[in-house]
Amino acid sequence: MATCRCGGRPKKNAPPLSVLRLQDVALPIFNFGGNPINFPPTPPLFSAIWAEDTSRLCNRDPARLYLEFPPYRGGVLTAALKRLWARNCECRPVRGLWEYTFTYNFRITWGGAPIFTNIVRTATFEGALIGLRSVLTQNSGGVGITWFGFRPPGYQSEAFIQGDSSGGNPPTSGSSFFTVRRIPQGCFSPQQPEPPKPPGNFPLPFVPTAPPPIIPEILLPPQIPKPKPRLPPPPPPPDECCDCG
Repeated sequence: MATCRCGGRPKKNAPPLSVLRLQDVALPIFNFGGNPINFPPTPPLFSAIWAEDTSRLCNRDPARLYLEFPPYRGGVLTAALKRLWARNCECRPVRGLWEYTFTYNFRITWGGAPIFTNIVRTATFEGALIGLRSVLTQNSGGVGITWFGFRPPGYQSEAFIQGDSSGGNPPTSGSSFFTVRRIPQGCFSPQQPEPPKPPGNFPLPFVPTAPPPIIPEILLPPQIPKPKPRLPPPPPPPDECCDCG
């Protein structure tokens, strides 16, 4: 599919059959999209215009649903069918890795002079880390920073994620931060199913690729050109004057 990288699927509690009814279509039905104005047959109120198995509908590209209503491409029927897709369907999540880059900045004293150190560490997980926190330790041997958090797939107990340390003589100090990016790896399969969702209100480990928003079409009646104002008639020629005397 062009819109959903890994295809679509029915939303939770979506009906098994997706039905497009007349009340789902904005009225009046004008063929809006560059074609000549045409009025397709209007079915009785609350009757079904179109229907399809929801699983089949969700596995289709929403951007090509206009093919269901030729020659009314770009019209209100197509827009209504796209809204039906968005109501009952969603994109399947994309399988990938989350890459975390931890950057540590240390300031240590060695031989009475300050030394600044920058260290970068990278860790990858098939799933998002949640509840990340850092711990700074500082003693006569140096300074260290350690990151802890809940990691996939269990998200059950807090675990060591990443850390680093630098030795020196007091005074020492340190700070760190992390950045994250997502590396797409393809789509999930029966052999590689989606990981379990994290508990509570934590973010999902994989964010589905959302389809582009469906912008409602502007429904306007055909414009009737205004007649051009008539030019006033030319003034009559002046009367000829004859000197008969």
